[in-house]
Amino acid sequence: MSGLEQDGNRGILTFNNDFGCDFITNLRLGTPSLYTQAVGSTHRGYRQWLPVLFWQDQWKASASTDITVGVRFEPVPTPTEAHRLDKLPYPCDCNNLAPRVGVARRLPRGAGVLRAAYGLQYGTVFATTYGQTRLNPPSFRLVVPQPDLHDPLRGIDLSNLASQRSGRFVISSNPVAPYSRQYNFSWEPRLPGNWKVQAGYVGSRSVKLFQMWFDNRARTVAGIPQTSATINQRRPDPSVQEIFRIHNSSRAWFNAARVSVVMPRARGFSGEVAYWFSKSMDLGNDYTATVGGADARLGRSQGQDFVH
Repeated sequence: MSGLEQDGNRGILTFNNDFGCDFITNLRLGTPSLYTQAVGSTHRGYRQWLPVLFWQDQWKASASTDITVGVRFEPVPTPTEAHRLDKLPYPCDCNNLAPRVGVARRLPRGAGVLRAAYGLQYGTVFATTYGQTRLNPPSFRLVVPQPDLHDPLRGIDLSNLASQRSGRFVISSNPVAPYSRQYNFSWEPRLPGNWKVQAGYVGSRSVKLFQMWFDNRARTVAGIPQTSATINQRRPDPSVQEIFRIHNSSRAWFNAARVSVVMPRARGFSGEVAYWFSKSMDLGNDYTATVGGADARLGRSQGQDFVH
């Protein structure tokens, strides 16, 4: 995977509710709160093997019972960068065994069919996740609070970037592929007159989901005005700007139940009535999170110390 990181290459002006005005007014007045720009070469060529081995079998345990079993082995080796510009600081996640089992049984005396299944599903460590390290030195991600709209980088010497404070992307030393336990159950009884009733449940528990922690954020400091212009002055570590830490620190839950009644077709007319109930919860990021770009900010907390 070869390409260019696009987060801030052309500069990003952020207008917020600030300076006693709403953000639309600040946009019209040309008074941005932040300017962000990636400086330096962010071209990278990442290489990664993603092998998968699997086995599956079907077993007819009896005249009324079918069982399907399987297992997958999905290691996630550490990527490398073709030009040796980045070295990713984590080992291979090589113990990803994913079993699965499904059962279908025809019940006696017309009681219908029962089906149930369970599977463990692994994701991966996404390229858009680990690829953010390309914005670390020798590349830089500069954040300028309360910039001048005409010259956002005023006062920054681009010929001496080593002397500039910049943001840092820090990947946990042991990131692993997120995984999800998924299961379902359904029952379809047989009713007189070809009426059908279907009842089902599906659920999942997803763990070790990626979440970005935004550290080294500005605090309230006595003697320094709490304004956008002083953000960098009020950081706990003044030698760097915001620190973006990538962890397997979120979890998500999903449950859904459904009951439906299907009437038999009669004179060209058929009908169905169904009721659904579902609920999903997570600790800031769900199972789709790659924590790249705007996706990272979906789980951003209001404060640095409470991230869930």
